[in-house]
Amino acid sequence: MKRERISPEKYLKEIKTEIFQIKNNPESISSKGPTKGQMKSVEKKRIENLEGRTIETSRFYELYEKTRKERNLVDYDDILEYIVELVQRSSNIRDTIRERYLYVLVDEHQDSNKVQNEFLSAVWADWERPNVFVVGDDRQLIYGFGGASLSHFENFLETFRGTKLITLTKNYRSTQNILDLAGMFLKSMLVTEPLECKERGAHPIRLIEAEYPRDEILVAGLEIKERIETGTAPKEAGIER
Repeated sequence: MKRERISPEKYLKEIKTEIFQIKNNPESISSKGPTKGQMKSVEKKRIENLEGRTIETSRFYELYEKTRKERNLVDYDDILEYIVELVQRSSNIRDTIRERYLYVLVDEHQDSNKVQNEFLSAVWADWERPNVFVVGDDRQLIYGFGGASLSHFENFLETFRGTKLITLTKNYRSTQNILDLAGMFLKSMLVTEPLECKERGAHPIRLIEAEYPRDEILVAGLEIKERIETGTAPKEAGIER
């Protein structure tokens, strides 16, 4: 929440708003069957979760912030927030940063959060041609719990108009059949060009859907064991996650 610049008060308000919307949405009411006229079970479950764990989380957040301030402490997210507030209020600080850092590289942009992106915007957005270079892959957006979002890519293009988009399609890690299979399941929302490997490979792929992580581990372990027993050298077997 802090990385999204959402206070405990705003968080609680949003929770209550969502509960109100669910309760007053005609789509939440069953229109057929024995439960006709009653709230759908899935919506009941959503409300239970919001009124239970989610509100509990907001109270923990409020207590955390209260305790932190009483003890005159700051955490890493506070540092980011204070920096954004400083550059938004002070043109002198903005100018000092601009003069000191003439070229900016943001790596793994898909992992960035709102407060980090607003820092970029607050310092460099009003420059005609800022030297800001961002590297990222929207297909690797796996840190949503930390504030990562596709909207940060989209907002960057909107904030820094005239940005040149450079698409890298050469892949040096995987064979083409792996890239093709991955492309079927996960497509980029920003580029249309498919990934291509530097060298063609012929390693067969077997896709397995596991219900739980332990099942995935067991399948991989049993297959490696079977291959070793049939002559594959142990050093030729490996697991990458």
